[in-house]
Amino acid sequence: MSLIVFAAIAALAGLAGQEPAVSRDCRDDNGVNRCDSGPRAETLARFSAPTIEADAASGAEVYRVLMVDGYGQDLPVIAFERRPGSSPQAVVYAADGRKLTASVGVELWGRVQREFRFADFAVAHEPPLLDGRPMPPVCLHAWVTTVEMANSPLDRSRLAPVRRRTDNTCSGGLTTQSAFGLADLALEAFPQCEALDAQSYRSAVNRLGACAELDGDVIAAAQARSALMKVEWRRTDEAVDAYWRRYTGMNATPTVTWDGETVAGELHGREVAEFLAAKFAEHPVRMVAERTTGLDSKHVEVTGVLQPANAGEVLGVYSQVWALSPHAQNWVLQTMTVTMGAQPAN
Repeated sequence: MSLIVFAAIAALAGLAGQEPAVSRDCRDDNGVNRCDSGPRAETLARFSAPTIEADAASGAEVYRVLMVDGYGQDLPVIAFERRPGSSPQAVVYAADGRKLTASVGVELWGRVQREFRFADFAVAHEPPLLDGRPMPPVCLHAWVTTVEMANSPLDRSRLAPVRRRTDNTCSGGLTTQSAFGLADLALEAFPQCEALDAQSYRSAVNRLGACAELDGDVIAAAQARSALMKVEWRRTDEAVDAYWRRYTGMNATPTVTWDGETVAGELHGREVAEFLAAKFAEHPVRMVAERTTGLDSKHVEVTGVLQPANAGEVLGVYSQVWALSPHAQNWVLQTMTVTMGAQPAN
């Protein structure tokens, strides 16, 4: 036996116990194989969404997207569903059991079907050339999209019980295009969500997920949330209390209670800003809004948790009421209550 043949046999024997390499199209930014059924089941469980196999068995016609952002984080599941005995619906399966549903007309349903006709088709791409040689792929923080279909028509007489394909946005194939296209169509089904400023969100999926956190007068809640997201964090050359004056809003006179200690603001006063600056210096936490409820067209309640800057531990809860100023047409803080050590109500 030659040395070359022996080396080849040894190499194959060494590879025999290894798992096959995961396709780049399947890997998220954390290296998780999104083509595997395990991570997919975890995603569906997190968002309380049924499996596509269960949908197919029920006789439903379903088109949906599972999306992972460039940091390996699951985004809400976006779906269009036509279940037996029911008209078509757009559905957003969001975190903590939140769910948006809206009826869909004939025209939009037809566009969904056309959008997904080739969604599971693979497209071969020729890499660009440099000096006559293929350039190595360079793609960072790519998103991963999975399209799934139940009982979708292949032609006029045949249905496919289940179709699925996973793609990496670096590939730029039909799967990725159809996934983002479906999310854009879903946004049309929820016009109230368009009140969220598009520039504050990476995609329609993110925007729909944020919309699922809104209650009551959703348009007012969306407008207030968009305004609050535009309040830039404190600049390095900006005094801390100046930031909090900017945060609470022009001409605001809020009342703030922190663990039973209350400070009431006066017009053009600094009392509340200085109080908040001192409290957040004592407790280096960030506010994470969880629910935004439109009480009416001019008043919004925000509830959320306090967390360390780089951790998910909950150190307290807060609630706020914001009002739309009739003069400057900006949102100003009316009340804020902080309770350290508390946990959010279920």
